[in-house]
Amino acid sequence: MWTSKRSDLRAAQSEKDREAVRVSMPVQVLAFYPDTMTVDVQPLVKEAIDGSYASAAPILGLHIACLCAGDYVIRPWYKRGDVGWVIVADFDSDAALQTGREAEPNTRRNHAPEDSLFLGGVCPAGKVPQGLPGDALVLAAGSVYLAVSKTGIAIHGDVDIRGELTTHKRTDSPDGDDGLSG
Repeated sequence: MWTSKRSDLRAAQSEKDREAVRVSMPVQVLAFYPDTMTVDVQPLVKEAIDGSYASAAPILGLHIACLCAGDYVIRPWYKRGDVGWVIVADFDSDAALQTGREAEPNTRRNHAPEDSLFLGGVCPAGKVPQGLPGDALVLAAGSVYLAVSKTGIAIHGDVDIRGELTTHKRTDSPDGDDGLSG
């Protein structure tokens, strides 16, 4: 009997601990700060507090997932109302994100919303992009887009080129080179 009661208490405590751990959550952008590449967000799922649901507190100053690979960058640009996902770090990640190197955590925080990373670009139902080419990787802003597919690159919209433009006539090449001639 005593062992069963202790086991039930451990199970209840374990469940309570799991409920307190934050891993990820859908959020909406409240403000975007391009100079620091951070956002303020509002969680979209309400929290249960004393038997009723209430809006969760906003999370301020989250780093944005910006793809940086060597000299190449894919930089997003958010506006109020955009929807994304927050990924919560296991530990205080401030020092590691400041230096880009391995670092000890500044605090003992675990799974804290302020140690989250914002990954934007979620299209909620009803906001799915329309009128874009299929079977292509598409970068679009309104009706202007650049589409890359197996058959080539399509640009829809005005093109402003600064610098030189070099074009090559495509040739069929039996020797397997890139098929371009200068």
